[in-house]
Formats: sequence, C-alpha cells, structure tokens
Amino acid sequence: MPIRHNYSVLVNTILSKEIGNLLTKVREKSGLSQTEVAERIGLSEKFGQGYISRLEKGKAKNPPIQTILLYLRACGASWVEFFKKLDAIDFKMRNEKMKLRGEI
Repeated sequence: MPIRHNYSVLVNTILSKEIGNLLTKVREKSGLSQTEVAERIGLSEKFGQGYISRLEKGKAKNPPIQTILLYLRACGASWVEFFKKLDAIDFKMRNEKMKLRGEI
C-alpha cells in the first residue's frame, strides 16, 4: 500500500508543477505580472502575488478549479486550450505508468 500512496503523491506533485508551468506560460504570454493577475482575480494586495507565485510553482495544494478559471480569464486565455494541454500531460503520465507496470 505505501508504494501506491507514494506514487499518487508523486503524480499529484508532478501535476501541480505542470499546472503551474502552464499557468506561468499563459501569464507570460499575456504580458502580465503576478501582481496584475492577482489584482484582476480580486486577491488582496497583501496575499495575492504570493499566492500566484505558489500556484505557478506548483506549491498551492489542490487549487480550486474556480481559481484556475479566474486566472485564465485574467490573462485572456482559453480554458479549453489550457485543459487540452493538461490532458495531454496526464495522458503521457498514464502511459508511463502503464509502461512501468508492463501493460504496454
């Protein structure tokens, strides 16, 4: 059981980092700073930039989908395109898992 749990933790950590990487690319493409995104989302001046930084680094644990959607809207990005990219990453990770198990 510990191996399965550790694998799940690893997958969640990797996905959090991939989400963060994708969000960072979206923000940079929009030309906005972390502070500007935080302001557009409606986060407090004191808390906002730090939270956006943690989100982009994959350190914000289980960010609500609403936060991700607000972030994408603040950057003028398509949530459909974002989740297509995320799905491709998830698909690749599932294939790697199946290879490790010898299922492929």
